[in-house]
Amino acid sequence: MSQYDLDGRVIFITGGATGIGKATAEECAANGAHVVISGSRIARLDPVVEEISANGGTIRGGSI
Repeated sequence: MSQYDLDGRVIFITGGATGIGKATAEECAANGAHVVISGSRIARLDPVVEEISANGGTIRGGSI
C-alpha cells in the first residue's frame, strides 16, 4: 500500500534532476503518477528518467 494515491495524476516537477526535485519525482512515480521533469541540463535529466523507468514508473524529461 502506498502512502499517497497518485494513480493517473500528472505531476510536473522543475529541477527534477537532483536533490528534492529528484526525490519528489521518484516518490510520485512510485505512487502511480505520470511524472514530467524539467531542468536546465538535459544530460542530468536522462539518468533520472532511465532510473525511474527501470523501476516501473512513467516519466518524461526535458530541458528548459
